[in-house]
Amino acid sequence: MPVMIGGTGEKRTLRIVAEHAELWHGFGDVDRYRHKAAVLAEHCAAVGRAPDDLEHVWGVSAGSDIPRSAEALAEAGVRFLTIGIGGDGAGYDLTPARELLAWRDSAGA
Repeated sequence: MPVMIGGTGEKRTLRIVAEHAELWHGFGDVDRYRHKAAVLAEHCAAVGRAPDDLEHVWGVSAGSDIPRSAEALAEAGVRFLTIGIGGDGAGYDLTPARELLAWRDSAGA
């Protein structure tokens, strides 16, 4: 069964991801993703693992320009996108999920 580890801590978490995970999950904009992916690649090299062996899962911020964010992350190498839709006691707003799905369907992603 594949293991997904979420987190972006550069010293410990990303090292554990490099050693044990099949999927890695983080959050932030594309610049943050690129930086954290580079750190993860360094950890992968240190443990003798190819960075491409890991699937990258990244959270798109519901408050962002979702199509632009999703496109930039996909171009940067993210294979799977997630988005929060609520659950904080204020209800569930599915608009961000609809926007992400519309981007995916129009981009052929």
